[in-house]
Amino acid sequence: SSFPLELARLVHARTEGNPLFVADLADYLKSKGVIREVDGKWTMEGSLPDLERDLPESMRSMVQRKIGQLSESDNQLLVAASVQGYNFDSAVIAKALGEEPADVEERLVELERVYTFVHRRDEHEFPDGTLTTRYHFVHVLYQNVLYASLSVSRRVQLSRAVAETILEMQKGSAGPFAAELGFLFESARDADRASHYFSVAARAAAKVFANQEASMLARRGLSLLAKVEESEDRKRRELALQSVVGTSLAATQGYAAPDVLVAMARARVLAEELGLQPELAPIIWGLFAYYLVSGDIPEARAIADQYIRWANQTDDPLMYIGAHIANGISLMYTGDVKNAVHHLEKAASHYDLEKRPVYHAMYRMDPGVFLHSERARTLWIMGDMDGALEARDKALELGNDSPDPRSAAFANLFAGVLHQLRREVDKCLEYTAKSIAICDEHGIAQERVWAMAVHGWAVALSGKPDEGIREIEASINIQRSRHAELNLTFALRQLAEALNFRGSYIAGRDAAREGLKISERHGEVASKVELYRIMGESARMLAKTGEVEAATHTRSGSTLSPEACFRAAVDLARKQGAKSFELRSSVALARERVERGEEADAIEILKKIRGQFTQGFDTPDLRDADDFLRSVGVSKNHR
Repeated sequence: SSFPLELARLVHARTEGNPLFVADLADYLKSKGVIREVDGKWTMEGSLPDLERDLPESMRSMVQRKIGQLSESDNQLLVAASVQGYNFDSAVIAKALGEEPADVEERLVELERVYTFVHRRDEHEFPDGTLTTRYHFVHVLYQNVLYASLSVSRRVQLSRAVAETILEMQKGSAGPFAAELGFLFESARDADRASHYFSVAARAAAKVFANQEASMLARRGLSLLAKVEESEDRKRRELALQSVVGTSLAATQGYAAPDVLVAMARARVLAEELGLQPELAPIIWGLFAYYLVSGDIPEARAIADQYIRWANQTDDPLMYIGAHIANGISLMYTGDVKNAVHHLEKAASHYDLEKRPVYHAMYRMDPGVFLHSERARTLWIMGDMDGALEARDKALELGNDSPDPRSAAFANLFAGVLHQLRREVDKCLEYTAKSIAICDEHGIAQERVWAMAVHGWAVALSGKPDEGIREIEASINIQRSRHAELNLTFALRQLAEALNFRGSYIAGRDAAREGLKISERHGEVASKVELYRIMGESARMLAKTGEVEAATHTRSGSTLSPEACFRAAVDLARKQGAKSFELRSSVALARERVERGEEADAIEILKKIRGQFTQGFDTPDLRDADDFLRSVGVSKNHR
């Protein structure tokens, strides 16, 4: 079949895997035209029905026949239990109905032993000392049908009674019942209290990085808050809910998802109206990430600058960390490598390992992972090979020790990026595969799609070019569909190099050319050095093979020779202080000069940059440089 995962989840939620119910539901979906078989393959054609209200008659009648066997008192007991939910407490139901707890427990024992409607889970004690037995319905369909049998007024009455009983037994604290209380007060038509408890539940879910649940609860809270009168308390509650929506959706849909901007922009307005400076930190970080990842570099830089000003005004180390990371990342993309490293080092100076729980609560991630990951990349660009590896190790240590799976995914992603930059295919494969596995396990969107491009590059260069190219192209398509244009240039670098590796030089040149156009559009220059170099390699191979399309066009429409591409790469790398990229581009330019008979110039070009490296001698780029110089007769002592 080609069924979406959504269908499997829905079928399981409504049948819990009961074979008879699954078969009935499959037949029902077929009869409704939702699923059908085409050429031996099952596909989903229509939209899914609301299976809470729209069930196969065979399933509904089977459940209703069994419920019909109950006495009136037992039916009322189970109806009240269905109001609390799939899981319910004997003591809560007894008090809500005004009955003796012992009598209710005895009847539940019989309903389990004789009728198999419910199943006993465990015993526990509420904060007020009330002892209770926890039960759950044997099947969720029993709870659904019983709950649906309630009249509107009776549902409101019972929902309020159950909610008030839970709060009384919890001594006024929601505790683990926050989401349950939200749904109960929603059913009781109390929008104010429902939105409050959904806010509590959403923040609790966000605290343990249950992002799907957090965003669902927060959005439910927001929909109810719209019915509550304006007040300062209402604004504070909306601020908390919008912040949870923004941070949670950034994890599950990607940093540049449109709904992230809507939530974070509204949260910023509320925080500024309320004068809440600490609450601004994660909101400004979220807005910065949105504009950066969507490719709006100027706006991202403006927010990063404002972030620093706010941090200076508050003199708050928590604000300084986010502000310096934002500036470090955005400056790297504009080609200001030196100042990028300066800001990342400043962020590192403010980082306190003892405050990790505070960072997680504030930023919904570990900023230490982000700053050291970015340091690893930027230090490598500057030619600090050993420093880059040390930063990688710090990021991995923090990420793998973090309760936030996104931090672990990010650390492994950037470890893969570092080894892609170092041209170490096996290690690149190892780390990006780990990142993808973490993302798949926890439903993390952005890091996964970024990791796909790097992983695809490693797959291609490990000897499976077609497979790797497909993965990179899939990453590019997903990024475009999610409005995440920032790293398209990075992914197009991987694609162009993989295409060249396969021998598809025209396609490789075109991919690099597209990357340069995107760089020009967004003011992002971090990828331009490599794009020029790779485009030069494409043109060089096209010229060697005698293909007519050897010329490489710039944005203005003029043509660039292979040497001009390499020269542009070297000059731009030198301007940026990107020594590692300068070395790689210089090797390419020197080879081109030798082939033109300009050996002396080639040696001079490469010796100058090679002499600036005092570490990383075992990396492929330095080995390539040394091998080239050796091939033209330059001894080690003269490098």
